[in-house]
Amino acid sequence: MTDLKFKIAVDRITLDDLIDIEDGKLKPIRNIMANCLLGSDGEYLPKDEALAVIGKLTIAEADQAAQDIKAAMEAWKANALPPVGGARS
Repeated sequence: MTDLKFKIAVDRITLDDLIDIEDGKLKPIRNIMANCLLGSDGEYLPKDEALAVIGKLTIAEADQAAQDIKAAMEAWKANALPPVGGARS
C-alpha cells in the first residue's frame, strides 16, 4: 500500500461523521478518509484528488486506513467529549 497519511482535525470532522464511523457505513467513511488525506507536501489534498486516491485502494488497504482513522477518532472522542451527565473537569 502506498503510505497514506491522514490528519484528523476537529474542524474537518462533523458530528455526523462520528456517527457514520460508529455505524460503519462505507461511503461516509470513504468521504471522511478523503477529507483527512494529506498530500506529499503535508497539506490536505483537494477532495476530488483524495477521492480518486482512496477509490483505488484495495479492500485490505481501505480497511487498514479506515481502522487507523477510527482509532484516531476514538482517541479524540475519549479526550474531547465530556462524560455523560457531567462536564469534563
